[in-house]
Amino acid sequence: MRSSQRFENAGLLTDSVPEFLHGRQWETAFWMNDQQQGYYRRHLFLHEATHCYMAALPIRNAPRWYHEGIAELFGTHRFRQDGTVMFRQLPDDEVEFRGHGRINTIRQDLAANGIPTLAAVRQINTNDLQRNTGYAYAWAFCLLLDQNPRYAPKFHELAKDLGKGEFREAFDRIFAEDLAELSLEWRLFAESLQAGFDVGRAAVVFEPRPKLLPSGETQTTEIRADRGWQSTGLRVTGDGQYRIRATGRFQLAETTRPWVSGPRGISIEYFGGLPLGRLIGVVVPVESPEIAQRTAPLEIHSFGAETDWTAPSSGVLFVRLNDDWSQLSDNSGVVQLSIEAESSQR
Repeated sequence: MRSSQRFENAGLLTDSVPEFLHGRQWETAFWMNDQQQGYYRRHLFLHEATHCYMAALPIRNAPRWYHEGIAELFGTHRFRQDGTVMFRQLPDDEVEFRGHGRINTIRQDLAANGIPTLAAVRQINTNDLQRNTGYAYAWAFCLLLDQNPRYAPKFHELAKDLGKGEFREAFDRIFAEDLAELSLEWRLFAESLQAGFDVGRAAVVFEPRPKLLPSGETQTTEIRADRGWQSTGLRVTGDGQYRIRATGRFQLAETTRPWVSGPRGISIEYFGGLPLGRLIGVVVPVESPEIAQRTAPLEIHSFGAETDWTAPSSGVLFVRLNDDWSQLSDNSGVVQLSIEAESSQR
């Protein structure tokens, strides 16, 4: 609609339809205001049409994050060269997806307010939607569940069960064994999300299961260059001292010749302020953060090939070889990581 008055005069928009800024669905009908960007006009059309489709299904008490997240997920689209449409896309080009803006909304909100916990995302309400952050986080959470190979089969199973029982009960039952890891994965995913983010390759590697390392003992594991955060198998203790060593060479990119790096990284290009390929880590608290609505971004620790490191807090140590989250597909190779516990104060 370029002029809602014309629709009101024709009896196609009545006072029973609440006011809306962009679009509004009511049962199996919807209205939408015209948009400046061609992409977002189509996105909004698909978003509201998805709501109409869901309204015709026997969904019982599905929460706002699911309704809005699914509508956003199917609204995010692109055209193939033959003119057919692909849905459930992750934007990788600002021009092609002009007007989408969900990733920028998340980045700005995280910088100002911290990361909403998984529990907070599952409680998205009308106020969150009025600020647009709700739409962004609902989309991001559905994107993670839909495209992460660990959760996608169960997320799709959840969709098949929508008419068989209460949504929240079905979600908790289907994801019962995953909730702790999903909470951690959501935190790492949300603070790393960017254009072209490779959801599949960036899926957190939780094995080996973490354990406390007695003083003088060493934990070893392989770290792949083509994956995101990977468990070291080590639970560090606050003020504990560790000797970290990494060896090996791996490929980061294929241009006119391969970019080969070691765990020190290569300084011809940087990502996140650190050289590509550099071994970096984060300490994720063991205790669940779900009692809070927001958590602070995790501190990135730069390790390189060798360092003596004092853990700033207790938790599980995850590491990765630094690279742009959209450029993992052309990486290959591993490094051998060795971590020796020198002392543990608490």
